[in-house]
Amino acid sequence: MSTAIDPVPDGDAQTVLAERRAWVRYPSAIEGACQPLVKDSINQRWPAHICDLSARGVGLVLGSYVEVGSLISVELPKASRGGPRRLLARVVRSEAGDEGQWFLGCTFSIRLSQRELEEFLP
Repeated sequence: MSTAIDPVPDGDAQTVLAERRAWVRYPSAIEGACQPLVKDSINQRWPAHICDLSARGVGLVLGSYVEVGSLISVELPKASRGGPRRLLARVVRSEAGDEGQWFLGCTFSIRLSQRELEEFLP
């Protein structure tokens, strides 16, 4: 029994595979915060710019380096009334940016429903 394989579109195969996303990402421009969940840093809280959001993760820009694999608490302000929501996330990507900024790609420990996700979008 043979299985059909979709052809790779024009371009480098690694780039194409890297850009496949399981969840729709929504651009964001909201300010939130994150907190490392390690014994010596539990009282630290860093402001974070939330640049994109999906049902399973978030893209953050902040001024502190966080190691890939680290667990963090991400604080997302709701677009409607109500206080912020804190979600547990694992850092899956950490890249240096301009002027001491760091971009973190994080995966949530839970999947947000579409309704929950919309609470954070303008």
